[in-house]
Amino acid sequence: MKKRTFAAPLFLAALLLGGCTVRSAPPTPTGAPAPAAVTPAPETPAPLRSFTVSYYDGEELLCRQTLPEGDAPGAYVPEGIAPFLGWLDEDGGIVSPETVPLAGDVRYTASFGPTLARGVSYLTAESGIFRPGDALSRREAAELLYALLPETPPLPEEPVAEALLFAPDAALDNTGMNAATKSYEAVHYPTAETNPRTESLRKLSALIGAGLLPPGTEEDPLCSEQAVGREALLLALAPYLREGLAENAPLTETPTRLEVALWLNGLLMDGGETEYPFADLDPGSEEAAAASLSCGEWAVGEGMTLLGCGKLYYIEGGRVLRDGDVGTLRFGADGAYTSGSEELDALCRDAVIRTVNPADDGERRLRSVYTYVRDRFAYLRRNYYDTGEHGWELEEATHMLSTHYGNCYSFAAAFWALARSLGYDAHAVSGTQGQNFAPHGWVWMDMEDGLRCFYDVEAEYAALRDGYSLNPMFRMTYGVATNQWLYVFNAAAEGFAS
Repeated sequence: MKKRTFAAPLFLAALLLGGCTVRSAPPTPTGAPAPAAVTPAPETPAPLRSFTVSYYDGEELLCRQTLPEGDAPGAYVPEGIAPFLGWLDEDGGIVSPETVPLAGDVRYTASFGPTLARGVSYLTAESGIFRPGDALSRREAAELLYALLPETPPLPEEPVAEALLFAPDAALDNTGMNAATKSYEAVHYPTAETNPRTESLRKLSALIGAGLLPPGTEEDPLCSEQAVGREALLLALAPYLREGLAENAPLTETPTRLEVALWLNGLLMDGGETEYPFADLDPGSEEAAAASLSCGEWAVGEGMTLLGCGKLYYIEGGRVLRDGDVGTLRFGADGAYTSGSEELDALCRDAVIRTVNPADDGERRLRSVYTYVRDRFAYLRRNYYDTGEHGWELEEATHMLSTHYGNCYSFAAAFWALARSLGYDAHAVSGTQGQNFAPHGWVWMDMEDGLRCFYDVEAEYAALRDGYSLNPMFRMTYGVATNQWLYVFNAAAEGFAS
């Protein structure tokens, strides 16, 4: 039998016998403040830890940040010329620091792509002529890229020639000359063995083949003196520039040589105090300083100076002639020769670039444009002019150089324009030729040796076309060689002494 316990009843009885009662808490008087809640003592926080993140370019400290444990640094892109590829951790792995919370001190090293060459000459100033306002040509862009890029495609083994200008089907195109004429030209007018443009054209061809520069036209993939476009230039340089820098480059759609020099100098040059003389720039000017950094040292020319771009200048005392005349040749505000027609000037430059070797002497250059007109143009009946008449030269030259068809006046005018673009004080004549006094046009000029010479390119073209034998009609001495062809003209009107 279980034993019962009476703890609870006995406890109640004791309370009654002792006079103790269980009381509830007295009510809080109306309007009295409630007792303040007891606030537990604050816990002591654990001490905060911070760590350091350091950014390096090799052994050079770029930036250092101290952040609390668990925080990640903000994105940081270092300044520089070469393209920034990313950050490497201490094990050499690629990492994005902004995604890694700090758990200790850490070091990151910048990884850069290949950079452009610094402190090297990348433009040329032939004969000390910088041409600041001229658009950068494709040939000059090729030279620039070969000077600056860390890796360039190999040059073609064979020389690269400029594409010839088109010729009508009826033109000789150097195939209609008889053996005697070819032999005569080879002996008396041999061309220079080397052409200073050859290396530039090889570079341009290599860059086009590698896709670093776009090709020109289908007929002329090189188009060497055509202006290079802004986007084409930036695209070629983009792999070696910082992201976004190319888009902000201060270049116009067809950037000038000065624009390119100022932009690249700011990227690649550490400054320089040496300033070289330029025939077409004022000493101490911003242009002269920029040109000195981009070009380096060279010699300023003197006299008539033909550049590889096909422009002619006259340098006297180390300065180009501006807005002035040499004989009947006019030199414009930029110092370049001008016929007075921008269209004709462009046509002549194009022909000179493609036919003249700048390394040749003056007479060989003149012979080059003479044979160009003779062999690549064809006869087409056109305008006739009275003896002694002038004013037709510009129109006939422009028509002939743009269409490659014309009559004797057209042949004469084309050669006249090209000779003048080479620095010869050439004159076109309207008169008659032969026993039948047929209306005819030809060219005369006074040569450096004091001889007055006639040039009848159309008559020589016709003789070679028809298979006639003839004495050369290039550089015929007036009064001797010209008598056999019976040239009749207004000598007084042409300025000849009676």
